[in-house]
Amino acid sequence: MDAQGNVDVADADVTVTVDTVPADLIGAITIPEDLNGDGILNADELGTDGSFNAQVALGPDALDGTVVNVNGVNYTVTAADLANGYITAAIPVTGEGPVA
Repeated sequence: MDAQGNVDVADADVTVTVDTVPADLIGAITIPEDLNGDGILNADELGTDGSFNAQVALGPDALDGTVVNVNGVNYTVTAADLANGYITAAIPVTGEGPVA
């Protein structure tokens, strides 16, 4: 027995299950502003606000309160996001070239 009164039961059987399959939280990422579907946002598609929206489809394991990180920013999944099937992430445009 320890100082707090806990008793050590060395012969107790304990079953532990380890889940090694990662949660399926996200699916496809689409860019609605890419109107012609060429994978490149031109000035007309981008607009003047300096960002674009990415729609990140939610996987079957996503729950209300799940945190999804997109381009370094955390987004918390809401019930409305689950109903839509995706989260919308605002991606700032810092210059020409691919977004990492």
